[in-house]
Amino acid sequence: MRRAEFRLVNALAIALLSLLTLSGSAEAQTGARISFGINPTIFRAGQPASAELSVFSISTSPLTLSAGTNFMFIVDPSLGTVQSVTPPVAVESSSLVPGDFSVSFAGGPNPVIVTYNGQPKTFAYGDSFSVKINLIASAQPGPGKLSLSSQLVTVVNGSLPFTTASIVDFANSGTSAITHDQTLIGDGSSAMPLGIAPGAVLTSVAHGSTLAGNGTAGSPLDVATGGIGTNQLANGAVTLSKIAQGQVVTSLSGLRDDVTLAAGDNITISAANNSLTIGGAPGSTQVFTARAGEIGGLENSGRVVLQKTVPDGNYVITAAIDLVNEDADDQTATCTLSTGDSAKIRLPGHGSLSLDVVSWDGSLALLDTATLSAQTTITVTCQGFAALVRRSVITAIKVSSIQ
Repeated sequence: MRRAEFRLVNALAIALLSLLTLSGSAEAQTGARISFGINPTIFRAGQPASAELSVFSISTSPLTLSAGTNFMFIVDPSLGTVQSVTPPVAVESSSLVPGDFSVSFAGGPNPVIVTYNGQPKTFAYGDSFSVKINLIASAQPGPGKLSLSSQLVTVVNGSLPFTTASIVDFANSGTSAITHDQTLIGDGSSAMPLGIAPGAVLTSVAHGSTLAGNGTAGSPLDVATGGIGTNQLANGAVTLSKIAQGQVVTSLSGLRDDVTLAAGDNITISAANNSLTIGGAPGSTQVFTARAGEIGGLENSGRVVLQKTVPDGNYVITAAIDLVNEDADDQTATCTLSTGDSAKIRLPGHGSLSLDVVSWDGSLALLDTATLSAQTTITVTCQGFAALVRRSVITAIKVSSIQ
């Protein structure tokens, strides 16, 4: 509140000084660029006090503050003795900031020096800065003098500009009486100090809806029903020990606060209508298959009788081949998967006189696994003299891993 009052005083002072400058009625203010002051302006004689020393721009043309610009407040003994300063500097400006300034004080009768250290900036009309000091007021009642020396200050008749504050002896010129109602007696003087009037009692206490009762013995103040709400609770006020057992979930598998449920392989987690659904996602297994009909000409190095192109991945591969011997003699046929597995079969010939021979055909089964790093065509190659493939099928099943 005191700083707000001081800013109001500063604003009024700026307006007054501007009028004086324009009218030319006060020679000391002609060409003035800055003004300064002290708040408060009344101090009790010989007593410790705090005050703010301020500088504000009253120049109608923008001023520029550069690094090294000093403002030296000189506190005359008639005002008191400065004990210490309390940084940082308080700033009221759209361009200046507290970090642009530093404060130094060597003690005793030395000046309090505020130095501008920042980049060149505008000290615009109405801008101000303040520094807080702690002092012992002069023991002699009367006016106290505060002067300012700076590159932006003009010396008048060889003297620095100054302002004054009042040093008051409250023991001799203090308040003689205090106005009050019938609940008090006395006038506040040493002869008639204030006191509670006989029979004066407190009848009620004004309060908000969060309290019940009127503060008397018959109706003591208490928290109203529903009086404690979110506004009355400080952030973090409710701890685990204050929550009754069985009321809320306080941890999940030892985890607390913001817990995230993460879906693993083939698992889905979905939230809808305040429900959390955990389900299984479609598997990653894929089946690739191909079939072929009758194929001959398997002599010499044989030929590819079946093939299937698959993408990269892990596979379980099976193949089934039905073969027929078209020769009168017994023959051997061999079928091989391009991934590695191979099998042979002995096929009876047409001229066999064995009573055990009832047909001239047979079947081969191939089984293999493979990990393919790129798209690959899997083939089945068969070889055999006078052998004929009647029917064949290949199946490649893509799986997540091969152990």
